[in-house]
Amino acid sequence: MVGACRWSLLVTVFGVSLLSTAQDSTLYVYGKVRNYATGQAPFGYEVLAVNVRDTTDALRARTDAKGKFELVMHADRVYALIYRAPDFTPKHMLFDLRGPSAAQWKDGFAMNVDMALVRVMPGLDASVFDEPVGRCGFNMNSGQFEWDQAYSEFRRPKLKQFTDSLERRAPTIAPDLPPLDIPVVLPK
Repeated sequence: MVGACRWSLLVTVFGVSLLSTAQDSTLYVYGKVRNYATGQAPFGYEVLAVNVRDTTDALRARTDAKGKFELVMHADRVYALIYRAPDFTPKHMLFDLRGPSAAQWKDGFAMNVDMALVRVMPGLDASVFDEPVGRCGFNMNSGQFEWDQAYSEFRRPKLKQFTDSLERRAPTIAPDLPPLDIPVVLPK
């Protein structure tokens, strides 16, 4: 039953690390995409990274049989990372890759970003996902890509309202499934 889920499960595991084998000036983004109600990760969900300043500059990945994907985004761009699948509400987040110096880009960066998608349902207002579910940018003080916590806090009430509405429908979504228990890990 989805009732035990929290709004934070709509955007799950986030992590940032330095990747010594990455190409210069790249952010390697990898993760898993799942069905929010079932926890399953079907093959073929699409993940796009679209340069918001030049939409012809786009990267595309499809999830494998385990729901995993990988993309390599390039420096000095702002990307919309879009998750979508037929019959599911798309979600997106913004990645601002401007900021690091050439020395900071030397080994590249890597980030794990998992996403849970919700099926489109009549009467369920998913307009909360018209805005990015998260924003990530470079913090000059830490020398790392980090999530905009103020933005996340601002979005929290709207995401909670959506999740509450979804949980009221839980018996019609997946009545025989146990609650999802996917931890949320935010960067320090």
